[in-house]
Amino acid sequence: MFREVFFNKWILGGYALVILFGIGCYFWYQHQLAPYKRSSAETAEAARKLEVNIATSENKEEQISNAIVKPKNVPIDDNIDISTIDGEVITTVTVNGRVIPVPEVPKASPFGYGPFPEVPEDFPFCAVWLQTDYYDLPVDEQRSSEILDRVLVKLWSEGIRNFKGAKYDQKNGKVYPSYFDTVYITVADRVLPDGTVLPSIIHQVGRAPIGVDLLNPPPNLKVLDYETSGIDPFQYLDLF
Repeated sequence: MFREVFFNKWILGGYALVILFGIGCYFWYQHQLAPYKRSSAETAEAARKLEVNIATSENKEEQISNAIVKPKNVPIDDNIDISTIDGEVITTVTVNGRVIPVPEVPKASPFGYGPFPEVPEDFPFCAVWLQTDYYDLPVDEQRSSEILDRVLVKLWSEGIRNFKGAKYDQKNGKVYPSYFDTVYITVADRVLPDGTVLPSIIHQVGRAPIGVDLLNPPPNLKVLDYETSGIDPFQYLDLF
């Protein structure tokens, strides 16, 4: 009896159906899961490549930075080649065959004033054309700063060094060095109610010690007329 039931064709067919259904479910599950596995693998691979690219980019940027600031005779990575002018000024950096230009210090005035003068090593200021934001300045400020610094560089090169800066007056086109012992003034007559005429200072550039009468200055202080003093930069620098 038990044997007949166990080997009954309907029961065997049911067993086979259950087995086939289980196998079908397994393959269906694997088929449905495969895209997610591929997506996960692709995401992981993309993340890995991104990390490698970022690390490589940061490494190359560091190499470029090091190449720019290191002296030419210091060994650098073989993938980096430095081009120079006169063995000093870096103009390009080559990274794995790709040439990257390095911004150069401008060599001549954009206003037609000719090549920039050489700045002495002991010059106490940074000439405007050597500053990284030179071309970012407003045009008027760029021009006036260049003229002013050209004058100061020439004064310093000629041994005149007792100044702490300068002023460029765009109205009269003159440069007024801020000498430590000099004050520029403009004097005009002032009429008192009783008719007395007194000279009065109406414009002053530069500071004097408190209590000093600039109309009768001490010997150690130079008081110059603002209108007749100052430096004509075009004449002084031969920019005609």
